Amino acid sequence: MATNTINPVWDFSGFMHRFDQGRYATWFKERQYDTRPTWKQLFDAGVECFNWLIQDPATEPVCFTTRGVCLVATLCYQYGGTYHVYHGTIPRGGFLDTLWDAGALKAETWFAAARKYPHPNDSDLTFHAEDGVLYTCETAFKTLNPAKGCEAPRMVVCGANIGRSVKRYNICSPCRKIGRGLKVKMLLKGSARDLDKKDRREKALRKRAQRKEKNRREWEEQQWWEHQQREIVEAARRSRERQMWQSREVGRRHIGNGLFADADDLKASFVVRRHSI
Repeated sequence: MATNTINPVWDFSGFMHRFDQGRYATWFKERQYDTRPTWKQLFDAGVECFNWLIQDPATEPVCFTTRGVCLVATLCYQYGGTYHVYHGTIPRGGFLDTLWDAGALKAETWFAAARKYPHPNDSDLTFHAEDGVLYTCETAFKTLNPAKGCEAPRMVVCGANIGRSVKRYNICSPCRKIGRGLKVKMLLKGSARDLDKKDRREKALRKRAQRKEKNRREWEEQQWWEHQQREIVEAARRSRERQMWQSREVGRRHIGNGLFADADDLKASFVVRRHSI
């Protein structure tokens, strides 16, 4: 656990919100989108946060860890028609203590996965930036599972070492295992544009599959309707045949009972009755 002698406080004055101070600080930001942000938009939003950290005179000296790296993890979670995007740096100080002390109670799903795939317990890298945004999201929505009809959470990480340009940062092996266990989509290789192209291809395939499914249902409904029509026609035919058979049976019984000598007498009786009416 972190050993922090500074009283943790929130600072909401900057572009990103800060929890704790100095070398113990952890930064956060939340955004909301009415339409689905692309992978490129998520990556660029994370880069915007990173650039603010290293360009602000108040944060630049302390945003890098003792290992000289500053990372920003970005998590997108869909809730209904709104996309909630969380940005967070590597947990340190008071926020790192919070993850240890409250993780099992406030973010049970994430904490169980994090304990299953632990990070190296050294310095301030006990938990990573990915852990921080997963914890923040689960505490907000009480779950990381997407609602019915909603997309699975998506995550990208950007950052750089001191003096280097910002880039997509590789998600470490334990975080990949945690993400896969939580069914989180992650940008693991290539660029954000590559995943956007993949999303467009998958979207086209989904639409094609939906059209095929719709055509199949319509064909089945047409087949069912035609079958019902054939059943109605067949039932009418059987009813006519049954009526004809019953009429012949009545005629035979009358002949058998001696009412008519034969079928000709039966026919003649009908003629007589018709003329007598």
